Amino acid sequence: MRDYGGQTLIVVADGLGHGLRAFEAVDTLRKLIELAPVMPLPDLLLWCHKQMRQTRGAAVAALLLDRAGRTVTYSGIGNIAFWHIITRVGVITSKRMVSGILGYREVAPTAITFSYVEGDRLLLHTDGVQGNLRAHLEIWHHPPERTALDVIDLFSTGQDDALALVVRLGRGDPQVLEQVCTAKPTE
Repeated sequence: MRDYGGQTLIVVADGLGHGLRAFEAVDTLRKLIELAPVMPLPDLLLWCHKQMRQTRGAAVAALLLDRAGRTVTYSGIGNIAFWHIITRVGVITSKRMVSGILGYREVAPTAITFSYVEGDRLLLHTDGVQGNLRAHLEIWHHPPERTALDVIDLFSTGQDDALALVVRLGRGDPQVLEQVCTAKPTE
């Protein structure tokens, strides 16, 4: 998470594969995000993609939260899932990512922008989380830290590392909480 021109930038990454080389890809991305100049999200992802060519690559999702305009801009490459939960009416929508691997194959990121209201939640999760998230609407009314734990407890495959990041949107700074489950891969 980083201040990005008066907005909040949140990035989730899942290194390709497991072990040290996957960690190196994500760590390289983290350093690039810290150094990157302010630019539109698709441009940021393309810039990182070019800089990450020497790594194994990663699936990446990026959110830009504009509290003043009450909008979220989203861009991503790979298999990180993104959900928008409108808690006041119980609607859960998923947003599509562009397939590919940042730093590995050619990518063409796009961005979507949508409005939010106070109380909405955002969920980003890696591919170690699978299942019907819409079947458990009650978890979206819990505090973000409990929601992240519930997502991992209910939907972690146990076959891959899993990360669930929940953002509660409000008037002030967003509440961002994550829960990580490390599984021993079956490779």
